[in-house]
Amino acid sequence: MASALTAYKAWIQEADKATGPRHIQYLEMDITGANTDTAWDFATAAGTFWTAAEADETYGATATLARKLMYQIAEKAAYFAGVLGEVDLQYAREIAASGADYTMAAGTASNIPDLTFNSGNAPTSIKAVLRWVLSEDQTGIETVSS
Repeated sequence: MASALTAYKAWIQEADKATGPRHIQYLEMDITGANTDTAWDFATAAGTFWTAAEADETYGATATLARKLMYQIAEKAAYFAGVLGEVDLQYAREIAASGADYTMAAGTASNIPDLTFNSGNAPTSIKAVLRWVLSEDQTGIETVSS
């Protein structure tokens, strides 16, 4: 079974700063796949993850929209802040993540993370939530897949 992105939701939260408000952007993605689908290379549009997800007969169009949304968010971002998930995916850009099950790196130029699971340790179903801090002059995006 190849990775499938079955749904997504984007929302913003305002965060107070000494210099004024700034928006935190969230993107939640429902991802399913086999525990051997270890490459979640979100930063590469033609990479393993997006190629498989966008080829899915049922959810390919949803994956394509999610990828485009992620790349739009990344353009508005001052920096990628982290990822959260239901299976102990907790990563902050400031701390290199390396656990028993995964490693993660955030592209400094793209503001989009790449996540690689160790062989056989990829989750088979997860709500992964990516988080960015938007540039001060940017507003966020709120949308839900249909």
